[in-house]
Amino acid sequence: MKTLVAALAVTATLLTPLSAEAQQAPVLTASYTRDPSLPRLVTLNGDTTLFSFAVTTTEATTVTVTGAGPGLTTLAGSAQPVSGSASLGVYVAATTPGSHTLSVTFSAPSAAPVVVDVPYVVATRSPLAPSTGSLAGRSYGWMGYENVMESSTRDSSMLTFVNATYAYVGLPPAGAPKCTKAGKGCEPYSYDSTTGFVQVGGYIVGKVLGDGLYTDGWIPADEEDGELFSTYVAKEPLTFAPKGTRLGGRWHFKAKYYPAGIWAQSVTFRKNGTYQLYYQVGAQGERHSFSGTYAVTKPGRIVFKARGRVVQVGTLALAGSAIGKPEPRTLGLWLVLSGPKGKHGDGNLLKPVR
Repeated sequence: MKTLVAALAVTATLLTPLSAEAQQAPVLTASYTRDPSLPRLVTLNGDTTLFSFAVTTTEATTVTVTGAGPGLTTLAGSAQPVSGSASLGVYVAATTPGSHTLSVTFSAPSAAPVVVDVPYVVATRSPLAPSTGSLAGRSYGWMGYENVMESSTRDSSMLTFVNATYAYVGLPPAGAPKCTKAGKGCEPYSYDSTTGFVQVGGYIVGKVLGDGLYTDGWIPADEEDGELFSTYVAKEPLTFAPKGTRLGGRWHFKAKYYPAGIWAQSVTFRKNGTYQLYYQVGAQGERHSFSGTYAVTKPGRIVFKARGRVVQVGTLALAGSAIGKPEPRTLGLWLVLSGPKGKHGDGNLLKPVR
């Protein structure tokens, strides 16, 4: 009988629930889903931008997120249940100009809190920091599709560092751009040669990555995703074709979606200075075709003639895998067409036709 009572006592002890203190405490981890060394652009006293973090826990729990930082305002929402892993975030805007550090704290009952710092959160319209270097001579291109009103249209742009003070944003109409003051595509910029940090005007930030360039705010944001700014890494630096350049080969581009601007473009260059050019413009598919002679008269400035008269003036820039090493037969070329007077250009990155 005593044995049975003892056994029941042991069984009762085993079935008694553990106290909250005796239960396994969760262990949290959290990390920023982007490279924290790359700057992020946020509005100054405007709409917020989402910063996302990967959160894990060893036990099912409820995680609270809070954000803070001098010169920043944050919104994190209510605590969220997490079992295993989850993506949690905080919405951020700036209240003062300049570059700020965002500190995000993740906490849960009985768990040690985790703090993740995100430096280089830059407000729009911030004044430029003093430059400690120059990016003069670098140029990059972007071509893609902009989502507006549930439709996609082609878009393209170039970012050219003209000298130690100004960068040109957009497609230069007639050769390598020149800038002596702000306006008409020219924006002042600053470059920190130690950190690689770049700011162009009040709405583009970035970082030099070897011969490439990371940017935030340069290319159009995806409205369908609710983005305010989009990041882009340009990996193929451009070389404006030197005076007298002659090429041999055929290059082509055709847009996938709604036709806008020059949405189809094809050119054949020959070493003897002759060419064949074809392009289509607008939703009605307006077609143009020329053949004759071409000449690069200044860095990047190309002139097309047909039957002795100028039919197009534009910009020719050659893509490469490294600065100063163009590879148009492999990576393609940018061809901007601006009419016979070289004004108001439009163009694309044309890929080689094998």
